[in-house]
Amino acid sequence: SEPYEDADEPTIRSFVTAGERLPVPDDIPQEFAKLITAAWKQEPHQRPTCQQLLEVLKGATVSDVFSFEH
Repeated sequence: SEPYEDADEPTIRSFVTAGERLPVPDDIPQEFAKLITAAWKQEPHQRPTCQQLLEVLKGATVSDVFSFEH
């Protein structure tokens, strides 16, 4: 199945603009799930930078690169 497969564009836009996100699939490794969740933050300044993303993808853990605010 595809994310948002049964929704039209205005519905998706409203959902995301309201701060809602689809759940990260259960079969995604935990470190990548954290990264995805961080990248989906509503406020751009709360999202990881490209440099932080590269560091994680090169092998550092998400927690090593930046901290999460709860």
